[in-house]
Amino acid sequence: MECQIVSVAAPGFPWPTFWAALSAVATLATFGVAVVAMFRWRKQDELKAKLAFKQALCNYGYCLVKLPEKLDSEELRVINDNNTDELVEHLAACTMAWYALEGLMEKNNKISGAWDFIYHNTMRYCNGEISHHDLCDNCETILLEKFIFK
Repeated sequence: MECQIVSVAAPGFPWPTFWAALSAVATLATFGVAVVAMFRWRKQDELKAKLAFKQALCNYGYCLVKLPEKLDSEELRVINDNNTDELVEHLAACTMAWYALEGLMEKNNKISGAWDFIYHNTMRYCNGEISHHDLCDNCETILLEKFIFK
């Protein structure tokens, strides 16, 4: 018995061209998936930066509410020296997280205005010049704003 190979290909069909075209389409699809993945990856990094800022601000706010309403006497400032040092450390962490945002929140006037107030007035609170209510209010403004999971 002799075995014969039967071709199922259509005679004259340009198979090399077909496979080259199919390869090109697959390459193009892979490129499309890669582009989508890059944008998603960037978006995920933006969300991580926003979340880091919000978490740092939560720590700052928690530390702030543990302090007296106003540090308007030398005695209160001495008693709360460790807590105010901790507050300043949390402010530094917030500042680093804010800079890591690379301007993502600058278009949101509500958040950037509240952060600007906190940043420029924390030391005024530590020196007894202002009440912590204004800082708490601005902290709350940022924390209640939905800018991570909209």
